[in-house]
Amino acid sequence: MAVFILLTLKVDNSRKRTFSIIGTYLRRVKKICLHNRSSYALCVRLFHQEDAAVLLVTDVNNLIHIYIMAQFNQGVLGAFSGKVGSVVGSNWRDIDYMRGLPKQSSKPATAKQLLIREKFRLLIQFLTLVKSVINQGFKNEDTRRATAFNLAFTANKDAFAGTDTEPVLDFSKMIFSKGSGVSKATGCKIVADGDGVLTVTWDAISGNAQALTDEATVVLYCEEDKEVVVHEGVLRSLNTAQVEIPSNWSSCTIHGYVYMTSKEDKNSLTSYAGALSIM
Repeated sequence: MAVFILLTLKVDNSRKRTFSIIGTYLRRVKKICLHNRSSYALCVRLFHQEDAAVLLVTDVNNLIHIYIMAQFNQGVLGAFSGKVGSVVGSNWRDIDYMRGLPKQSSKPATAKQLLIREKFRLLIQFLTLVKSVINQGFKNEDTRRATAFNLAFTANKDAFAGTDTEPVLDFSKMIFSKGSGVSKATGCKIVADGDGVLTVTWDAISGNAQALTDEATVVLYCEEDKEVVVHEGVLRSLNTAQVEIPSNWSSCTIHGYVYMTSKEDKNSLTSYAGALSIM
């Protein structure tokens, strides 16, 4: 069985009222769809259990968009891929889904919508440069229903500065890794070492001999050229990493980041090493 429903609700700023309205609409939908007790039980499961449905709620200009995409399991025709009428069948992470075709709006975008789109564009552009880094940095998070890139996007969704008309990324807040059980690098700094080499340092760790074998991932980002250099495999116990930078990195600002990975392939949180201006 497969069910796809799209609801668009206009609500006020009250979270309690928002979910009250959502619940009211879901009850109306179930009342229309249900014909007997067995189908009622199935609908409740589809609507409320994560392993049977995906529920995405986004708030754009006080419009709550609810997408309920039901998972189906060997229906009358079984799983399918591609468009059939106004329905599209697809498979993601070994799960078969069915969704409706998107509809284009003829209404001009509001200022708030334009702001959100620009933030999305800036963040996706930046994270794409460090995709291999975040694939390692988020690999131990729950990636059954989201990719490492999706998780990194969520983790950095508030990493912005600037104004409502001209947002800019706040590079000091960027997160490339998440984890527990591995000590975060502290006291991280970035300094110029001459001859196209930068040195990134961090504080020595004490009282944890096992952590000395952790390996550091160092990320350098050139703000003006929008380029990234990644240096991996340096032992935490060395407390320093020397990284060669491209010759075109001149008259620019370079941001540095460090996270640690244990021998068990667990990651620490990301540390910001600061910004360095190269003349």
